[in-house]
Amino acid sequence: MPGPLTGLRVVDVSIMAAGPWIGALLGQLGAEVIKIEPPAGDGTRWVEPLQRGMGTNYMCLNLNKKGVVLDLKSIDDRKTALDLATTARTLLRHGRWDEARRQLTIAQRPISSLTYAVPWLAVQVRLELGHAYVTLRDRNAAMTLLAEAGEILRLRPALGVLSRQVAELEAEVEAMPQAATAGNSGLTRAELRLLPLLATHFSFREIGEQLFVSRNTIKTQAISVYRKLGVSSRSEAITRARELGLVEESAPSVDSLDGSLRTAAF
Repeated sequence: MPGPLTGLRVVDVSIMAAGPWIGALLGQLGAEVIKIEPPAGDGTRWVEPLQRGMGTNYMCLNLNKKGVVLDLKSIDDRKTALDLATTARTLLRHGRWDEARRQLTIAQRPISSLTYAVPWLAVQVRLELGHAYVTLRDRNAAMTLLAEAGEILRLRPALGVLSRQVAELEAEVEAMPQAATAGNSGLTRAELRLLPLLATHFSFREIGEQLFVSRNTIKTQAISVYRKLGVSSRSEAITRARELGLVEESAPSVDSLDGSLRTAAF
């Protein structure tokens, strides 16, 4: 029987007791939990008492999990960070925001080991993460990653197309509107839920009926979306959202809305 967390993927990089136990609980609730261990294994594997050569504590703490061995000191396994960052961008394009944020958190853990020693991979991972944070409207996180990528390029300048891609992302981040406060740099969950509906022919009243909130609530959320995206109208918001991958390109345009709906959008 599916649990409340069915469809959620969790990457467990913890060891010993507390972290693995939380992962086991998430697995019991239906999440797909993938436990990552170094080649030497989690130390609790051999802590007595043993059952068939394996610690019983380890078995209890790692129920309902899949196992993956990764050595983050190796180049191949470091590429996993790039895979996770790419996956996060894909999740964002499909509106799976919470999963994307979890993937980004996991992808950032090994990033300190990605240095100019393997420059192409270090810059590529930071580019993928930077694009994802732009989509989340987290300007500060994107700028931090760009600064790190710039330092790697200073030490290893001959990286071809990556240098141009870093410059393009930097221009995009510079063009992002400054958030009113540090705490509201990204769209809220309610605003992200509203955004695809702004690309439809529905009026604010009709959108409110679908989301079970008032027209005024929708109007307030829309105005907040405009401000955070640095635009002043509904059609501009959708155009900008498409550029950022927040809504699908196939979503209907609002350019053909009649005057009454345009007035309502403001």
